[in-house]
Amino acid sequence: MRQKLRYCATAVAGLLLIIGVSGCQYNYPFEISGVVRNAADGAPLAGVSVTIRADGIRGESPFPVITGPDGTFKARFEVGDIEFMRDELPQWSLTLSKDGYQDATLDISPKQEPESPRKTTQLRAQGHLVPK
Repeated sequence: MRQKLRYCATAVAGLLLIIGVSGCQYNYPFEISGVVRNAADGAPLAGVSVTIRADGIRGESPFPVITGPDGTFKARFEVGDIEFMRDELPQWSLTLSKDGYQDATLDISPKQEPESPRKTTQLRAQGHLVPK
């Protein structure tokens, strides 16, 4: 009987530990918006595929997103707090691609840790694609 009680107590303690550790993690919400233009004439570019390269995105990624008729894009995503617990801030980039243009990569790395998991951090980006 004691062995069964000890087994149950160990199982409950392990379950509580798992729940407690996972409950300590949280996500930082981000929203990125921007515009992509033709490098030759500055005109907005519609139909550009915008893809992010960032570790720690939680949930379903909204990427790639496609620019609208005015060349703008917007996406919301969440990043786990663990990405901001390292010695260096995370390195993020956007890749812009469209047929007939050279791909471009933009550095959108955060400059500081987000303020709060309850406040959305705004990121802005502007890119130019060079015709091939």
